[in-house]
Amino acid sequence: MSDTVLTLSGIGIVPFSARGVSETRRPIDQARQQRRTVNGALVDLSTTAFRKYALSLSGGDLQPMALNGVWQGQAVTVGCISELGQAVTLTAGVGSVSLDRKPVTGSGRAIFETGAEIYRLKSSGVVFSQNTAGDWSAAVNFSNAGLAGMAFVFYRPELNCMVSGFNSEADEWAATNSWTMDLEEV
Repeated sequence: MSDTVLTLSGIGIVPFSARGVSETRRPIDQARQQRRTVNGALVDLSTTAFRKYALSLSGGDLQPMALNGVWQGQAVTVGCISELGQAVTLTAGVGSVSLDRKPVTGSGRAIFETGAEIYRLKSSGVVFSQNTAGDWSAAVNFSNAGLAGMAFVFYRPELNCMVSGFNSEADEWAATNSWTMDLEEV
């Protein structure tokens, strides 16, 4: 039984501990390397190696989260709740695009510029693949040769992270447990 689409490898999610989970994803602090020139123009000095995410997860329910043995520095693979989106150009209803992160299996969907949506199907929809260099891509097939133009691919990323902090709280009278966890992509 799963109360959420969130996954935490190595920790797991106890049933009835994570209904209503919220996730905040933001760039790590080191990703921002901007400076002003002597003429006042803002320039970006960051390197692509620092394009990583920090996650804050919070949830609560009847059961506590299984945090025994979880400590700062522990490696965890997170199947995120929130999606990343990317534009793709369609020709005859088909297109492909490179992805920045590994997608959670089955999380792909695409929206045509008019708002028409397609979910992953067995023979059409959004199909993920990985090349020999380890890079991920998404192929989109709207099964409509008349479609051309802009579309958008959405997927939930799977991030290799490290626990940077957590806490848990119990309310005896309300018989509820809540928790938060902070992670950073490795």
